[in-house]
Amino acid sequence: MKLVFLHGLGESAESWKEVRNQLKDKPTETLELLK
Repeated sequence: MKLVFLHGLGESAESWKEVRNQLKDKPTETLELLK
């Protein structure tokens, strides 16, 4: 199962970069909801 990370207002999917680096052994996805 893939972990999906959503960002808050004023942030971007890039906000989850450190978290995703810590979870390299897990399938993850970040979504750009608003640009």
